[in-house]
Amino acid sequence: MMHYRLRLLLITTAVFLSAAMLFWIEPMFSKAALPILGGVPAVWTTCLVFYQFTLLAGYLYAHLLSTRVPFRVRVWFHLALVCGAAVTMRAFAAAPLVLPKQPVLWLFWQFIATIGLPFFALSATAPLLQTWIGASSWWIYAISNAGSLFGLVSYPFLVEPLLPLAAQQCWWRQGFRVFAALLVGIAVVCRRAEPPRRSVSESCNAAPISWKLRLFWLVAAAIPSSLLFGVTSHITTDIATIPLFWALPLGLYLLSFILVFAKRTIISHSTALTAQSLFVFPLLLGAFARLRTNFWFDLPLHLTAFFAFCMLCHGELARHRPSASHFTEFYLYLAAGGCLGGVFTALLAPLLFNSTFEYPLMIACTCLLRSAPDTPPSNAQRRWFAFGSLGAACLLPIAFAMPNQRLTVGVGTASFLLLTACFGAIGLSYLRTFRQIAFGLGAVLLVAAILFHHQYRYEFRQRNFFGTLRVTPSPDGRFTLFYHGTTLHGAQRRTPDGSAEPLTYFHKDSPLGQMFAALKDQPPRQVAVFGLGVGTVAAYNRIGDRMTFYEIDPDVEAVARHAEWFRYLKEAAGDVSVVVGDARIALKNAPDHRYDLFIQDAFSSDMIPLHLLTAEAFERYLEKLQPDGLLAFNITNRHINLEPLFAELFYAYHITGLVWRDSQTNRELDAEYRYPSAWVIASRSQGALAPFSADVRWRPLQRRPGMRLWTDDYSNLFSVIKWPGQ
Repeated sequence: MMHYRLRLLLITTAVFLSAAMLFWIEPMFSKAALPILGGVPAVWTTCLVFYQFTLLAGYLYAHLLSTRVPFRVRVWFHLALVCGAAVTMRAFAAAPLVLPKQPVLWLFWQFIATIGLPFFALSATAPLLQTWIGASSWWIYAISNAGSLFGLVSYPFLVEPLLPLAAQQCWWRQGFRVFAALLVGIAVVCRRAEPPRRSVSESCNAAPISWKLRLFWLVAAAIPSSLLFGVTSHITTDIATIPLFWALPLGLYLLSFILVFAKRTIISHSTALTAQSLFVFPLLLGAFARLRTNFWFDLPLHLTAFFAFCMLCHGELARHRPSASHFTEFYLYLAAGGCLGGVFTALLAPLLFNSTFEYPLMIACTCLLRSAPDTPPSNAQRRWFAFGSLGAACLLPIAFAMPNQRLTVGVGTASFLLLTACFGAIGLSYLRTFRQIAFGLGAVLLVAAILFHHQYRYEFRQRNFFGTLRVTPSPDGRFTLFYHGTTLHGAQRRTPDGSAEPLTYFHKDSPLGQMFAALKDQPPRQVAVFGLGVGTVAAYNRIGDRMTFYEIDPDVEAVARHAEWFRYLKEAAGDVSVVVGDARIALKNAPDHRYDLFIQDAFSSDMIPLHLLTAEAFERYLEKLQPDGLLAFNITNRHINLEPLFAELFYAYHITGLVWRDSQTNRELDAEYRYPSAWVIASRSQGALAPFSADVRWRPLQRRPGMRLWTDDYSNLFSVIKWPGQ
């Protein structure tokens, strides 16, 4: 008995540790790859596909080993694999001199060459060790998910803030060696142990599994996996691609597994069905209508809905799980379904769709997994849904009577979502069979497609590794607009009159426009601009000036050079060129002290990529800037306040900086696409800032106590987030 307890303790500890280490290395490796590939959200989603493939390979290895190899042989075989991985581990690769032409293939190779074998060995550990315990060991699955959740949550809150990236890698390698030593102890204990035997009841229940059930496992695992990719891309588009926002949806994904496979029911399946019915239609219609809401409303809405969808899908998996003798095969199909969902969303969807259509598509597919609830909704619940619908309908006319446009949009959006939630819950409560649900869902999607089909006219839509691009005429037809993700990145008048007028955040009365006006009498200059957009900044180029744009996305350059849409590059004075590649990497090739002016306007949707805001990046800028050169940074953002970060940077490098937050806005300016913006300028020379120091609109930056300098190893988005009420 004592011997069995020791073996149980060692195996349980190994399962927890292997799962935690898996979810430490995932964000760690992805964070190391971010600066190399422009800091775009696709880095994480692509890495997640590789993780899922390796997890599938590990589960297949565990299944074959546990079904084809004698018990004691498999113990020592797996131990040899883990020890081999411990010996062959290597550090992550350094940044290449040029941006990889095939970023997906480059990431895949780096994954295999650095952490592929250790990741494979860790992924196989949980299902393999579970077979060494024997029957009635489904609780090991919950322990594995608990370890995964611990590793995932502890990374952004504990590991990342306290340890630089190099130290994280070093500690992880040491942890893996401790895990290998733990497996040696298990192998020694299992040497004298009898192989686990099936109980009589288990043998009786080990009936053959139908292919229909296997297909159900695949689909039920693929849908939440695809939703994981979709919701992660959705919430990282406008904020930043950082481990914290990777951890939130992935943590909820794992938590749903823990809850549905726990011995004690905490959230019933009927509750999950009701929650799913409340969220599915607001999110579907909101996606079709392209509703824009406040981030602090949007984030909890999508994360809560995602958790409800996962509870539904994973709950169905738990209800259809096999007997314990088939759990390695069950693991295998779960991993295969997860891979299918990841491949569809991260690799196939960008080729099939020119927008993020796969996200609402998978939301709709969750309805197809609905089974009849154990306790159908009561008439009282349906009455509450009806009262909610009535209340939301009454709020809609009130919203349009609001004196403030922001209140109108806010109340109107909330009323619309509440109305669709209640109607959807009522409708789904009456649909019982698969055919009824499929027919009702198809009708709703058809009506939504007809209603919102003509709302947006696109002249161009493109989707690639770096994001989603859209070119569309303005509602009044006077302007051509360019969107990256959800953010407007450029606009130009369609008429020849005033076509070269800079608009959006670069108009002549903006801080950037006033900066160029103050510098108009200076001799010809060399200008570097990070981020092309539609080339609006080229409107300020003079004869004799040389302006170089650094743009990571070749499709953006194609849009900016399309003369029927945008003519800033074509009509610019002086010499204008575009270098395709990540600004920080491509800047290595420029001679030192070449540029007189740096303009940082590189954005991924609404956020500057973090690797362009670190101390290492700033040192690169100073190397390429003239001693009396000027730096200008566009810090306009709906959710992030970067002023304290730049104040800390300038203080560390003994540079003087000024900031101008333009808040002038009204309906007339908005109609002309002249938007307020916030800019920071800085220089090592007091003389270079003299034209601006006398202008009261430019003020010194304010340092914030406790603010730390960001580096390639450390960043803390919490310190710069604009929290609600700020």
